[in-house]
Amino acid sequence: MPNVNAIQRRRRIGMAITAILFLTGWLFWSLASRPTINVLLITLDTTRADRLGAWNGPQGLTPVLDGLASHGIVFERAFAPVPLTLPSHASLMTGVYPPEHGLRVNSGLNRLGSDLPVLSEILREHGYRTGAFVGAFVLDQKFGLDRGFDIYDDEMEESHGPTPGDPHGHKMRIGERVVDSALTWLAHQKNTRFFCWVHLFDPHTPYDTREELFGDRFHDRPYDAGIAYVDRQVGRLLEFLRRNDLDENTLIIVVGDHGESLDEHQERTHGFFLYDATLHVPLIMRWPDPLMQAKRISTPVTLVDIYPTLLSALAPASLTECSGRSLLPACRGETLPVVPLYAESNHPFEECGAAPLRCLITDRWKYIRSPRQELYDMQADRGELQNQIGELPAMAEEFERVLQEREYALVLRDAPTVVSSPHEKRMLASLGYAGGGTTPQSAETELPDIKDAIVYYNMYTDAQELLIQHEYHDASVLLKKVVSGVPHFFQAWFNLGYCLELTEDLTGAEAAYRRAVEIDANATAQTALGAIYLLQNLTEQAIPPLENAVALQPNLVRALFLLGEAYRQQKRWDDARKAYLKVLALAPDFQPAQQSLLLMANEKK
Repeated sequence: MPNVNAIQRRRRIGMAITAILFLTGWLFWSLASRPTINVLLITLDTTRADRLGAWNGPQGLTPVLDGLASHGIVFERAFAPVPLTLPSHASLMTGVYPPEHGLRVNSGLNRLGSDLPVLSEILREHGYRTGAFVGAFVLDQKFGLDRGFDIYDDEMEESHGPTPGDPHGHKMRIGERVVDSALTWLAHQKNTRFFCWVHLFDPHTPYDTREELFGDRFHDRPYDAGIAYVDRQVGRLLEFLRRNDLDENTLIIVVGDHGESLDEHQERTHGFFLYDATLHVPLIMRWPDPLMQAKRISTPVTLVDIYPTLLSALAPASLTECSGRSLLPACRGETLPVVPLYAESNHPFEECGAAPLRCLITDRWKYIRSPRQELYDMQADRGELQNQIGELPAMAEEFERVLQEREYALVLRDAPTVVSSPHEKRMLASLGYAGGGTTPQSAETELPDIKDAIVYYNMYTDAQELLIQHEYHDASVLLKKVVSGVPHFFQAWFNLGYCLELTEDLTGAEAAYRRAVEIDANATAQTALGAIYLLQNLTEQAIPPLENAVALQPNLVRALFLLGEAYRQQKRWDDARKAYLKVLALAPDFQPAQQSLLLMANEKK
C-alpha cells in the first residue's frame, strides 16, 4: 500500500519546484524579454530627499510620490555624484562619474562627447521609441543629452527679466507645460515600447509660492511650494498610465538630480558643498513585477547606478563597462554590498576661485577633501556639524588613500566645447551658474576653503541685487570686501570693474579689469580692459587686450569696434577700416561703425 504521507510530500515538493521554476522563468521573461515593458524616468530638479514623506519629510506635502514609494522600491540613501543639474543628469544617462564624461559644471561651455554610449541611444537600438521633455535651458540639446532621443523637447518660455529674483531673464518652463508635452507624445506610444524622460525644474530658484494653487499655504515656505507642485505633475503622469492600462507594464523611476541647502552651512542654494542637503536625493523605482515591490533599501547608492540597472534589466547584452553597478539584485531582495561612493564639486573654483571638493560616502561615514578636511559620522550627526577629523586622523588618512585610488581609476575625458551666446550665459548666470574660472593650476590647499569663502559669495550675490537696482557705489563697496576675502573670484573682480567704471573711477576700474584678466583672460574681460584704457586715452595699452579678444572671439562686435577706434586714433587707417568693415559684416545696422568710417574719411584728408 502506497505511503500516503510520502506521496503528499513528493507532491508538495514537486509543486514547490514547479512554482520556483515558473517564478524564475516569469521573472526572467518580465525583466529581460518582455516585449512591452516601458520606462518612465522622472527627474526632479533641486529636490531634497527629506522633503518627501517617504523620507520622514512633512506629511501631506508629496502624497503622490509617497503613494508611489509605498508600492515601489525606496532607496533610502541615494546620492548625486555632483550637486549640479547638467553633470548629474549626464552621469545618470551614461553610468560614469563627472570626471569620466567631462561635464563637471553648468558653465554652458561644454557638451557631452559622442564617444560615450547613452541610455536613450541604447534603448532606441533595442526598439524603444524615445522622448525627452526638459524644463530648463541648462539641459538644452546643445549640451549633448539629446543623443538617442526621437524627440527632445527643450522649447522654453523666456521669462521677462530683470526682477530681483531673476536678474537677467532665463529660459525655463513650468512643470505643467513639460507634462503637457510629454502626455501628448505618450498618447501616440500606446502600442510601442517607450522610454520617456520628464524633467521637472520647479523647485529651483527663483522660488514661487504658487498662490493660484495653494493660497497662502506656502507664503513662508516657497521652496516647499515647488515640491508640492511637482508632486501634482507626477500625479498627472501616473494617472495617464493608469487610464491607459500602461501602469502594469511600465517601469517608473523618480529621482532627484541634487538637493538644496536652504541656508544650511550658510549655502543659500546648491553647488558649493557636498553635504547631504545637496547630495542626498529621493530615488524610487516601481517595477512592473509583484516580486519587486514595497521594499526599502538602506545601502548607499548613486545616480551612476541607474544606467547599469536599466540596461541589465532591459538590454543586458549592451551593458558595457561603467562606473556604476546594477541595483537589480537589490530590487529582487538580495543584499547589496557597501562600496564607497564618489562625489565632487568644481563649482567653488569655477564660481569664486575657492578649492574644489571631493568626497567618499559609505554606509556610516562621509569624508570630504578640502583645504580643511572633513569627516562626519552620518549615523550620529545627520546635520554634518561635528567634524571628526581631529578625533579620527587615521581614519581620515585611510579615506584619503581610498579616494586617491578611486580618482586614479577614473578614465578622464574632456567634454567638447560649445559656443554659448552672451544672452545664454546670462541665462545660466541668473540660475546661479556664472562660472568664469579656469582649471586650478595650483594645489587645492593654496586656494581658499569654500567654508570660509561662502560668506563672500553671499556678499557677491547681494552685490548683484544692488547692480540690478543701479546702486553701483554700494555694490562696489561689497565687491571690494568680496575680492579681499576671495582673491581668485573672477566675476567679482569683473563686476567691481564695471561698478567703478560707472562711478567714473577709471583708475580703480582699470586695476579691477586687469586682475580679472589675470585670473581668466577671456574675450569679454580683455574687451572691458581695452575699453577702460581707451576711456583714459591710453591707446597704446588698449590695443593688445583688444587684439587678444578678437583672436579669441572673432565675431565679438564690441571688441572689433573698439579695436577699430584704437587703430584710428593711431592713424592706422587700413587696420581701422578692416575692423569697421568686419563689424558691419556682422551687424550691418551698427551705426557707430558707420559713423567712424565717415569720420576717418575726413580725418585722412
